[in-house]
Amino acid sequence: MGSTNTVKIDMEQLFKDFDINKSGTIDSLEIAQYMKQHYPQYPIQIISLLISLVDKNHNNLIDKEEFKQFYKIVQASISEIEIKQIIYAAVQWWALEMLF
Repeated sequence: MGSTNTVKIDMEQLFKDFDINKSGTIDSLEIAQYMKQHYPQYPIQIISLLISLVDKNHNNLIDKEEFKQFYKIVQASISEIEIKQIIYAAVQWWALEMLF
């Protein structure tokens, strides 16, 4: 514990960071903007994958409760390396899905 590469992530603040228009939900354009700003090395196609993983009611929006459930899975304290690994694994999964 206490590793220097640990990032403490506040769920409420992270939701607000994604929810650019302050609508109370996160849409694909907001995810695209966040990903472009913070993870420009990943393909834009990951957005539909992220939405499908988090959007439990399939309305193409992520509300705070859905985000909270996803956040619990990812947990409040993970390393930057783990964040990158999660995103990389999601991209690989998406790429395989597109092939088959």
